[in-house]
Amino acid sequence: MSKDISARQEEIIKVSGKILMEKGIKGLTIKILAKEMGFSESAIYRHFESKEDIIYLLLNTLIESIQKRVSEIIKSDLSATDKLETIFERQIEYVSENPYFIIAVLSEDLFFETLKIQEVLLQLFNFKINMVSKLIEEGKVNNTIRTDIETKDLANTVVGSFRFLMLRWRYSQFSFDLTTEGRKTINTITQLIKIQA
Repeated sequence: MSKDISARQEEIIKVSGKILMEKGIKGLTIKILAKEMGFSESAIYRHFESKEDIIYLLLNTLIESIQKRVSEIIKSDLSATDKLETIFERQIEYVSENPYFIIAVLSEDLFFETLKIQEVLLQLFNFKINMVSKLIEEGKVNNTIRTDIETKDLANTVVGSFRFLMLRWRYSQFSFDLTTEGRKTINTITQLIKIQA
């Protein structure tokens, strides 16, 4: 988490994510959050002005975490396909350890909550699509990723496959091992996009 976030804010974000996963956006209220945490509502308001601010910080924390992990991988000497594989492996590890962030990947209700939240979700989506597109272009230039399919279509397939994996995991009540299934998905995606020898 960002060093600018207090331990109490981090705790509030985690519990809010848990409530969002279990009850959806309508189930997350300051009253329910305070009760879940054993706090008074005023104690929550000392750290956040509104539910919107809690969700906004949760999403920004996710974006910051993704950007940090991705930038380290992109700077490496790995091939474009190896970079993509590593990015998705790390993302799966992160979501496995912090499942409350899954709401940011999956919730359609969240997207329509407020303009402020919509903007940060679009920022997250655009970051992922742009990052994948750049790596696909890099692979095309280096002759490791197929050029007979447009980059945007390959990027949509890669990001869409990852989103579908997260949906399956969420709708199954987290009943399967995300790392194992994630590895299968990553291998399939790699086989689909790379140039076959």
